Amino acid sequence: MKIVLVNIFFHPDSFGGATTVVEENAKLLSKAGNEVIVISLTSRPEYVQNQIIKSSSNGVISLQINAGPVSEEEKYLGNLDRSLLIAELIEDISPDILHVHCIQEIGINFLENIVANGNLYKTKKILSIHDYWWLYKNQFLLSDDGQFTKSKIISESENLVFNKKAKKRLKSLTKALNLFDLITTPSEYSSELYKMNYLNLDFVTLSNGINLSSDDCAKKSTSKITYGFLGGPGQVKGFENILQAVNEISLERTEIRLVRAHETWYKNMDLPDEFKIVERFDQEEIDKFYKKIDILLFPSQWGETFGLAIREALNRNKWVITTREGAQMEPIVDNKNGNLIGLGDNSTEDLKNLFLKYDNEIPLPKGNYNYSYQDQVNELIKIYEN
Repeated sequence: MKIVLVNIFFHPDSFGGATTVVEENAKLLSKAGNEVIVISLTSRPEYVQNQIIKSSSNGVISLQINAGPVSEEEKYLGNLDRSLLIAELIEDISPDILHVHCIQEIGINFLENIVANGNLYKTKKILSIHDYWWLYKNQFLLSDDGQFTKSKIISESENLVFNKKAKKRLKSLTKALNLFDLITTPSEYSSELYKMNYLNLDFVTLSNGINLSSDDCAKKSTSKITYGFLGGPGQVKGFENILQAVNEISLERTEIRLVRAHETWYKNMDLPDEFKIVERFDQEEIDKFYKKIDILLFPSQWGETFGLAIREALNRNKWVITTREGAQMEPIVDNKNGNLIGLGDNSTEDLKNLFLKYDNEIPLPKGNYNYSYQDQVNELIKIYEN
């Protein structure tokens, strides 16, 4: 099969869990004998706007389009010239499968152009949703003050801004959703939430895979209880709750490893002694990271659509602390393989109690998580072929 994947980021400009999923899927689809081409965006001042930068890795062809800043409307509609370029690229390739992932800043117009031109009527068009961008301008469903939506039906939410602009945006995206032959989301939670907002559309749950551990990831030293946190500074992933909790208690054996995925993360921040900044790692180095921690901290302040790091940690027999909301809680059995905590101020209080508790003891998880990228791709190929 000839398969085109579309995602805002792709190697070598990797960023975020959804991009990791797309990259790993692309490799395995290629390995299975398919011709795989990925279209993504990049931002490089040495190239002109909309220049195509072609490369290949692991048998996958990458077509990156050099893009500059876009307006608020273009973030979901797409830049006019770029949309035409992407549509032309896909039409020239004429794939059997067009599989769209995260298209923030790519926008929806390229898809509408393809359908309007009518040249790819035989191409199966699939969308895999990774966040709530198709529902609201803030892909995490957070209000202006950083609080998760108070209603799962977005138009009824008290704390989200659902004005004329938001309605216009949702109308455009609803029209685009109807152009796909199949729409998947990575969890039961996200499928149900989308179904509540799009009553006439079907959303199929297709779980993301993970890279399974190739080694024993037990931490050798027990002199400290070591946490890992991948979410970055700010409120969305709960860093401010972690910081506040640590500042309000006294700990003796605790270390919290903060992964710096971007050069600006934690820059010029005056952090307590319990924090240690470590540099980002790629998928090949993931076991090295988990061998140095006891617990994964994942106090996300929104209802995640998946929670990739949680599944990776569970596969490596690591305890997980996460919030009682969203798909992040789906694989957690409270007090068996992790702890479920509240959102907002409750997160901070719950973290304080757990930090104090685990300063003296290391929890040992029971159970495992073994759904791999190969499992996911096997399911994908069935979908492509049927």
